[in-house]
Order: sequence, then structure tokens, then C-alpha cells
Amino acid sequence: RWRLLPLAIHAHSLRKTKSYRMASESGSSSGVNLLKDGNLVDSVQVPNTGGWQNWQTVTGGNISLETGDYVLRFEAPGGGLNLNWIKLMALM
Repeated sequence: RWRLLPLAIHAHSLRKTKSYRMASESGSSSGVNLLKDGNLVDSVQVPNTGGWQNWQTVTGGNISLETGDYVLRFEAPGGGLNLNWIKLMALM
């Protein structure tokens, strides 16, 4: 119920917004968590999308990243979802 994702930032410090592409037949009240080097940086609820392949994009919060290497950990404590992708986009 978790996945480690290596991440390298090669630019000056960046402020990013996160989004998650998920599907869930019934949703999950325990939601999903994103940790950066072991520290919680985002938490969102999993919506009921009406099916395991009915994808919906959920927008998370913002995160600041300095130049360097990180390990992101995606956790789904209650399960009950399919994750298609996680996107980090620079804020303008």
C-alpha cells in the first residue's frame, strides 16, 4: 500500500503543486499521503469515481523543493484505489 519514488531537482528551489490521477469504486476516507524524506507534505481524500477504471484527477497542496535528491513515498493506508500517476507542476 505504498510506493517509493526517487526525485531529483536540478534547478533552483521550486514551488510545486501536486495532482493525483486515481480511480476508486467506493472512495477511501483514510485518503492518501505523500511524504518527502519521511515527512508528510500532502494528504488528500480518495473520491468515489464509480469504478476501478473511472479516473479522476485530484489536486493536492503546494510543496517547496530545493535543488537536490529526495525520496517521495506515496501511501494509501486504507487501500481501495488505483493510482495512475502523480504530477508535480511548477507554480508560476
